[in-house]
Amino acid sequence: MFDNSVRNDKSSGSARGLQYQLSFDSDGCPTKARLVNAYDTGIRSFAMGSYRRMANGNGVYCLGLRKNKNGTVGIPFYMEVTIDGEELIRMEWTTPHTFTYRTVKAPWIGTPTWPPKALLDDNNPAKALRLHFSWNGATEVKKWRIVTGESERSPPTEVLVDVEKTQFEHWVEVPDGAEKCQYFQAIALGAEGKEMSRSPVVQTKPCKERTVRDT
Repeated sequence: MFDNSVRNDKSSGSARGLQYQLSFDSDGCPTKARLVNAYDTGIRSFAMGSYRRMANGNGVYCLGLRKNKNGTVGIPFYMEVTIDGEELIRMEWTTPHTFTYRTVKAPWIGTPTWPPKALLDDNNPAKALRLHFSWNGATEVKKWRIVTGESERSPPTEVLVDVEKTQFEHWVEVPDGAEKCQYFQAIALGAEGKEMSRSPVVQTKPCKERTVRDT
């Protein structure tokens, strides 16, 4: 259960999550409640808020709102804590006067309607040209395939490299990118290597200069 430990505006207690083991009589009515676990968040929650125990024993806390001289303010809307009291994650609103009654953690699959992004950039200490690529909102990408080509009249088909997805954004260095016209495309691959989506084709600077000369 969730105990915000607040009786009035002057209460100083902090919000807690409590777990009780209940004993029942022969009619199914509870007769005893034994406290088996408690976690004090150390945060004062004036109103709202919730606590939920997950299947793995972790506790999920939403701390609602608190009052200060400026009115009501939001406090952490999601905290996850292990059964031993180790805080794993904390999320808070950055917008003033924003608060949440209950936060739920559940499985979710994201498949955006927009394509992946690809960008050529040399803003790094080595000043090396790199192809950066990502797909905001996609949860099922397992691997990236980078393909290249030298003609704008046909899509890139030559595989430059496959990259296992381990973070939000990846990058690869572009060989001879500063001197040679090359086209690149990032392909998002899902389970069993199935293609999910492709980024728009991007080109190196020499390609743009060649286009200007041709016109």
